[in-house]
Amino acid sequence: MQGILNNVTRDQALSQLGLDWTVVKAPVKAYPKAGPLDGAEVAVPGLYALLRSDDGTPLGSCGERYTPYSNGQMLELLEKATKIVNVPLAAATCWRGGRQVSFTIATHEFEAVKGDEVKQFAIANLDHTGAGGITFGATNVRPVCWNTWRMAVTEARAGGRNSARHTVTVDAQVEALVKRLVAVREAGIRLAPVVQGLAQTKAPSSEVFFRGLFGLLVEQPKEAQFSPDADGLKKLDEARERFEYARKRQTAKWEEALADKRQDGVRGTLWGLFNAVTQYVDHASRASSEADRAYSATFGRGADVKDAAFKFAVTTMQVGPRNAQAFAGLTAERSADTDSLS
Repeated sequence: MQGILNNVTRDQALSQLGLDWTVVKAPVKAYPKAGPLDGAEVAVPGLYALLRSDDGTPLGSCGERYTPYSNGQMLELLEKATKIVNVPLAAATCWRGGRQVSFTIATHEFEAVKGDEVKQFAIANLDHTGAGGITFGATNVRPVCWNTWRMAVTEARAGGRNSARHTVTVDAQVEALVKRLVAVREAGIRLAPVVQGLAQTKAPSSEVFFRGLFGLLVEQPKEAQFSPDADGLKKLDEARERFEYARKRQTAKWEEALADKRQDGVRGTLWGLFNAVTQYVDHASRASSEADRAYSATFGRGADVKDAAFKFAVTTMQVGPRNAQAFAGLTAERSADTDSLS
């Protein structure tokens, strides 16, 4: 794979990626409109705004001791670490106007079945809002349909942390990142046979699987949540009707994604059912913009839905469809926010 630093300098790479800007720390000023300070400029003690140097976009705020960490510093850190591990720095993405910048590093790849490739990446996220520092993650990409989902990494193997502080030495940051990259690569190697198992395991009916997955994500109304009188029973019936309507609406969307021709090679398998969910989340779920959908699918509620779908597919493979349905009803962390699935 060609890396973003191939045959170019760091400065050239930053320019090509649109990341050739820094974060400026500026004192926050207040302008009272009443009292003796009406119309005056007053500095707010200890509060600073974080601004993009190229266009002044506000990114966040911080205290006096906070020191911004630049995209260039991050790229230098990644260049050193990727050379040690011998993996390419593959891409960079600017989120929410620059509030977060993500760098992806290719770590491993394999085939779920012949011709169905899965590429795996470590992610280094640089927060520019003042609320965080450098955090690490991992993702999988299925190029045939550009579906993505997060990959769990054992923290003990990664040095026990999924973040790095701005204030430690560069050498310490490089060491932490090297441990992370090695851990992601090892996690990818361990994940490969699991994915291959999903691709070879005949699935239950899509209706059964999607019903179970919806039960993982949205809690079904229970009698104990309502009063035993007539009014309570009426509300229970209404809540059950809303739940069933939401379930049918959502599972129909997953079924539509399953019908896509890009699932032909794995249709009828647990891998195919899982990829129907990821395809819907990544490419068709409701969002105010493509950028917002991508952010949710990578870091937010969409990523959580895909996590649940993968775990449910693996559980179904391990214990069988009937026991997996019981698992869905007993052990899941759920959200009653059905709109967030749409």
